Amino acid sequence: MTELILDRTKPTPVDPKTLDAEQLRVVAHRKGAMRVLAGPGTGKTTTLVAAMADRLTGDAKLQPDQVLGLTFGRRAALDWRSRVTLAVGGGLIPQISTFHSFCYGLLRKYDPAIAAEVGIRLLSGPEQQVRVRELFLGALEDGQIHLPEEYAGAKHTSGLIEEIRAVMSRTRSHLMSPSELDLLGKSVNRPMWEVIGQFLEIYLTSIESENALDYAEVIYRATALLRNNDEVAIDVQNQYRAIFVDEYQDTDPGQVDLLKLLVTADTTLTVVGDVDQAIYGFRGADEKGIGKFKDDFSDIYGSSIDADVALKNCWRFGANIRNAAQAVIGSKLPAGFSADLISSHRSLNCKSDGGVVELKTFDSEGAQAAHLADLIARAKSQDNYRWSDIAVIVRSATNSLPIIYRALVAAGIPAEVAADEIPLHLDPAIAPI
Repeated sequence: MTELILDRTKPTPVDPKTLDAEQLRVVAHRKGAMRVLAGPGTGKTTTLVAAMADRLTGDAKLQPDQVLGLTFGRRAALDWRSRVTLAVGGGLIPQISTFHSFCYGLLRKYDPAIAAEVGIRLLSGPEQQVRVRELFLGALEDGQIHLPEEYAGAKHTSGLIEEIRAVMSRTRSHLMSPSELDLLGKSVNRPMWEVIGQFLEIYLTSIESENALDYAEVIYRATALLRNNDEVAIDVQNQYRAIFVDEYQDTDPGQVDLLKLLVTADTTLTVVGDVDQAIYGFRGADEKGIGKFKDDFSDIYGSSIDADVALKNCWRFGANIRNAAQAVIGSKLPAGFSADLISSHRSLNCKSDGGVVELKTFDSEGAQAAHLADLIARAKSQDNYRWSDIAVIVRSATNSLPIIYRALVAAGIPAEVAADEIPLHLDPAIAPI
């Protein structure tokens, strides 16, 4: 028999780092909307944690359910939440979640149709991929849709299915209906858009009958709920008095519209992002959104859109890595920013020494994966790194992850991959079947 003992010892508050002047400006933000540019290693998470903790414990403190944090990854949300909880000494658990999880909660609370469905769930990326393939090929066989002749040879390829899924996601992230995509395809002479518009209607009907929602659809429905139901919108707006958004450069138009429906002129809004590292364009993110922040929210906040802040000190790496990054980024000025602000953002004052950038080329992906495995093994055995100190970042989960994962496992290296990053048919446990 197992004995369960609950440890009720009050957590020891985390020692806060000394914040610099720019970070303190963010923590002190109390009125209107603020945009914060924060590059890698500039203490972005530390700043967000300190700012949220201050709203929970400082002067005119707010209750945990009045403070909201939104980000993009489940792991990032959990880390952010645990750090805030520790920073305030435990006992207060703020609401920090992904956009999709937050929207799912809204629908479960306020949408009668969804609240009544006990088993409704969110489809993961791999699950959606499988359902799109099955439904699309079935619709073609049944004559519900007709593929343009030039695409006929590609109907069984993964590439076409992924493109269809991407267009459907973009359609919903731009808050468009299937019929609107169909009409847009006709107006610009894009027959494939017409087909995808017709298929999107079939797809949405099918997953709804299965009590399921995908990531794009949950944002679409939550936004529609707030826009079309004033009572719900007012209730939500009255609840959240301070909202923090991380990785704002990776928002899509639907998420920006959702955020505009969550805030009023009395809501303190702080968004943090980096215009030079937008990586979710393939998921519909619009990197121009962070540049349009003031225009998007000027109708709500007017002159209460605070001056921009750029975190200037880098604590993670030295000048070598900074200079290499600057060489890749170049000097182009993104729209929506002043030259001085971008200069402060990119010309980081590095507080750490060292850092080496190496560029290596390989004849094949297999050779590259084997070399990575060797590097990691040497870092563990010779340089005393822990496995958890090492990360491998890839551009394509579909093309690169399975090869690298197999190489690491073959070398005896424990590898952890987010479950929703590997398409179901490429999962090592499923692929042989």
